[in-house]
Amino acid sequence: MGLIVSNELIGQADDLGDKFDTATQIIGVQFEEALVNLAPLLVSTAGGIAEIARQVGGMVDQFKAIGDRTVLAPLQTNLVNLENQIATLKADIASQTASTLG
Repeated sequence: MGLIVSNELIGQADDLGDKFDTATQIIGVQFEEALVNLAPLLVSTAGGIAEIARQVGGMVDQFKAIGDRTVLAPLQTNLVNLENQIATLKADIASQTASTLG
């Protein structure tokens, strides 16, 4: 089964293909131009996002420091109390040793 297509129809299809190729090229050029025009805005936005990320990182560090001070203060108090208990026990041992030997 063969199809018979007129030369006129083939010519129209070829012309349509050429117009489609031209439209594709025009859209591509316009898209590239839009990207070039947006480049400064994109760079500026990326810089702004980087600055925000840096500031958020600094805030997180500050919150960690506050948390460390909050956690460290009771631990330091516990350490002082334990050191005092150790000193008291050493004194008791020394006193008992002296009274046993003396």
